[in-house]
Amino acid sequence: MSGISSASCVFKRLLMRLLPLRPHSPKRKRPPRNSGAKEPLAGPLVQTAIAEDEGQWIGLATGIAGSEPSPMLVRMFVTEPARRRGIGIALVESIVGWAQSRGAARLVLWVTASNEVAIALYRRCGFRPMGITRPLAHTPTMIECEMVRALNL
Repeated sequence: MSGISSASCVFKRLLMRLLPLRPHSPKRKRPPRNSGAKEPLAGPLVQTAIAEDEGQWIGLATGIAGSEPSPMLVRMFVTEPARRRGIGIALVESIVGWAQSRGAARLVLWVTASNEVAIALYRRCGFRPMGITRPLAHTPTMIECEMVRALNL
């Protein structure tokens, strides 16, 4: 059976998995107790969710927790034939779950302002625009906007 025929059987044939990755920092130090520095959030620093259908990757979402106070959704895609079937929502929600498991209060993302399809998906997933924009580093004529989802822990 090839392709994805209906939303009702997507998740029967769809394999979702999480790939916890740690950036290369072999001797990452924790702040000494009572130093006044905040403890880092728990769990892996990078989490990638992969959606597969019959052995083929059809989607991916990556969350990263670094020096920013809130983890970020930094990479997201669903292949064209697999779109509009709930896969994007499932991928985003897996990264939301990862961020919640780390004890984060919110999840942040930046999306190209002209990408109306992605903005609509993120809104359906509970993200709200913050009114903050910036030019893309590699294409300064394009603008991206910040969206945030509060995580109720």
